[in-house]
Amino acid sequence: MQNITAWRPDTPSLLLGLLLGLALAALFVWLWPRLRQQGRRARAWLEGHIGRMRSGVEARFQGETAVYAQNYHLGADWATLDQVFVPPHLTAPLEDDSILAEQRGAVQLAWLWPEVAGRVGAPVLPLTTVEHLLRDGRRVLICGAPGSGKSSLLAHLAYRLAVAEATAAHPDKPFADIMPVFLHIAEIDWTSPMDADKTRPEPAEGAAPDLLAPLIAALQKRSGPLTSPGIGDMLRRKLAADQLFLLLDGWAELSPAQQPVVLAWLRSFLAVHSKTRVFLTVALDGYGDLLPLGFSRTVIQPWRIGQVQQLMAQWSERLGLAGSAAGTGQAAPPLESCWRPGQTAGETTLRFWVAALADNPVDGELPACRADWLPLALALFQPRKKGEPVVPLPGDVLAFWQEMAYHLLNSGQMTLSADRVVALATAAARPQEQLVAAGEPGDAAPAEPNKTQVTRLRRSLAQSRLFVRWGGGQMGIRSTLLRDYLAAAHLAGQGSGGLEEYLVDGQWRHVWPHFAAMADPAEAADFWLKAGDEDPARDGWFQVASWLPHTGAMGAWRRQVMINLGQLARQSDQPPVMRLRAMAAMALTGEDGLLKFVEQLLSRPDPLLRQMGTAVLPALTDDQVVGLLTERLADEDMGVRFTAVYGLALRQYDPLAEGPLVQSLIGDNEDIGLLTAELLSQNGGPGLEILQEAVKEEDIQVRRVAIHGLSLLDDAWVEALLVDLEHNDSEWFVRTAAAGGLETIRRRRLPQPWRPMRAADQPWLEDVLRAQGKRVPGGSAAINFVALLFTEVNDVQTRLLAARLLAQLPARDAMPALLAAVQDANTDTAVRHAAFEAWCTLHRAYDQ
Repeated sequence: MQNITAWRPDTPSLLLGLLLGLALAALFVWLWPRLRQQGRRARAWLEGHIGRMRSGVEARFQGETAVYAQNYHLGADWATLDQVFVPPHLTAPLEDDSILAEQRGAVQLAWLWPEVAGRVGAPVLPLTTVEHLLRDGRRVLICGAPGSGKSSLLAHLAYRLAVAEATAAHPDKPFADIMPVFLHIAEIDWTSPMDADKTRPEPAEGAAPDLLAPLIAALQKRSGPLTSPGIGDMLRRKLAADQLFLLLDGWAELSPAQQPVVLAWLRSFLAVHSKTRVFLTVALDGYGDLLPLGFSRTVIQPWRIGQVQQLMAQWSERLGLAGSAAGTGQAAPPLESCWRPGQTAGETTLRFWVAALADNPVDGELPACRADWLPLALALFQPRKKGEPVVPLPGDVLAFWQEMAYHLLNSGQMTLSADRVVALATAAARPQEQLVAAGEPGDAAPAEPNKTQVTRLRRSLAQSRLFVRWGGGQMGIRSTLLRDYLAAAHLAGQGSGGLEEYLVDGQWRHVWPHFAAMADPAEAADFWLKAGDEDPARDGWFQVASWLPHTGAMGAWRRQVMINLGQLARQSDQPPVMRLRAMAAMALTGEDGLLKFVEQLLSRPDPLLRQMGTAVLPALTDDQVVGLLTERLADEDMGVRFTAVYGLALRQYDPLAEGPLVQSLIGDNEDIGLLTAELLSQNGGPGLEILQEAVKEEDIQVRRVAIHGLSLLDDAWVEALLVDLEHNDSEWFVRTAAAGGLETIRRRRLPQPWRPMRAADQPWLEDVLRAQGKRVPGGSAAINFVALLFTEVNDVQTRLLAARLLAQLPARDAMPALLAAVQDANTDTAVRHAAFEAWCTLHRAYDQ
């Protein structure tokens, strides 16, 4: 008690206590919101984790598929696929050969070689949309050149199927119960036994193999631990209910030795599960063995100006470039620095990234040679901090990447094992002089490689979007365009000699344009020129011609290929499609004197020669091109006038082309106006702006043709506009046109399932057999009968129809008969031309 009464307050301690208390209170006030935020995050994570555990395998699998598809493209580090996806233009299935009646040679050029036709004034084939493909396609081959966007389209479809909901407002409501199985062929182990699903008992001896097992095993490797065990049962339930949608990417990357294995599995799978929908990406050639399985074919067309503008706007927004909706950084690159007509989606995107993200010394110019800008594109795929400039790849990393691409092509494999990657990195980490010394007899083994460098090289693969690690640790390259470029660089580094083994290997076909830009291609050119001499399609000549814009190498081969193509274009006995192809290939070389040669063709009395000259004008870079195309609008031949409109629409990026396009739209000739309206509609962007203005014009005919062009679109605003015109326009002719346009739009909404061409569906063939008291046989027997009809019947019209039908059938065995007719001088000219077109179609399909 005495101690208590003797207590006196200690002022310093009191002040210290107060300060400490205030500090703790301030700390609590500062920490409390952050603790609450962290608590909310932890609670949300826990609730989400519990929700995922409670949700079914199906929901988790669809979510994982959606995420996987969204990142299935080279630019996934900057944007998800749905943020930058631009719907491609797709060819519609050919239901009736009559659509090819007019301008047959030019139309066949667009059908046979779309990668060439997209760069010259060629007709546009009947098109369909991604929505119609998803709705109506059953078994579909999605064809396209390297970089055309096949993989991105397949990923887009997988994403839409994965996120489809049964709600009335969802646009993909009909697909709510459909389960997408989206796989790259490289992910699947085709050599493993068909009992990979360990959750099921082993199949009984003698029982049929489980055809789903390879797919299940591949999906389990990339799925999470909660999803993986239930994938097998889920897919079997969906398959039994006809609710499985198989999307396979990568057929074009298979070597000839690998294709039979996948083909055998597909044949067995589709024979058992005939109602399963299957989409498969393939190249523009080498897909013929898939046709007997009942596949239809669609082709991704080269981009038009509206698609490029949409792509650039979307990427500008994602990258924060000035000129976009939220742009705050550097200016978006101009259209001319990224695109020219006929360019693929992949090349356009890479050019845009280079122009937008790299220090581009070209300043708006478009380098023709890929070797001038692809190295910068590669540098974009190495990690860097925000704000850091894009710098070229280190020399050892670039050499390592080239070595990988070379070994992928040289081995005929789609992937390399982890051990093989380590071996390549280890070899690349040794100094070159050690590698040379190691190969000399009697020399000591080279010193150990730099382990730090080996680790850095291997890490460069993991850090780059260009490389992808499939299930099981297999490493592949995501872009075939960049793979071929890297392999060409490696091959060029070995010297220009000793190329024989690569020249005869079909896997290296797309490498040579890159190789020609980096090394002397004389040996390869001589090989392909001689191969073209023996090939009725002259593919070797066109291979060499495609190199000329990318190489300054001189030699006799350069002059020879131009002579060969010039003679081919002038030979009147050659099929028109071949003459057009030769003329287009010459124009695309960019060689001096082409404009003078074209002007000579434009002055000739032969309409086909004038049409050829007009068709290739858009591929030239001279300032006179638009003026010459405008003059052709007054040509006496309608085919030449149509071709001029094709060319002007292709060059709509040129401000000088807008006036002639408007004049052809509003001119006196309604056929020209209708064609112009169709092309403007397909161009999108500035083309639609012209049509929207034209539909307000006083002239009745102008409004009618504008309505025709707009009716090719499925956008909601188009239907609303046509409904308004149908009810309120003062002119009966315009109201009638609007009603017809609405009917066209609404007819497209009706399901029209795709199916391949069948001989039994041809009325003319039924009539021929009915006269003989027979019926059209089914399957391969029908193909043999049509081939026999083409060979033995003398009637010209019947032979024409038979040749054109064989081009749409898997008629590989008919190729000798078609070629014999082409080479027979006594055969009717029209029949020879039709036989040549059919032979070229089958030649490309079967890559022979």
